[in-house]
Amino acid sequence: MNSQNIESWKNVLGVQELLSNVATFDDGHNIGNVYTKDQSDSKYMFLKDF
Repeated sequence: MNSQNIESWKNVLGVQELLSNVATFDDGHNIGNVYTKDQSDSKYMFLKDF
């Protein structure tokens, strides 16, 4: 296999490594790192309340 074939298989199998700054979401198999607006509103202080 050459590098192009390897990358093609990784893409088909969904095993590409994600960069650390890529946002992901829950898809039923994996837990994401993105919050809904309601979740983020409950986690963070608003500027007006600072």
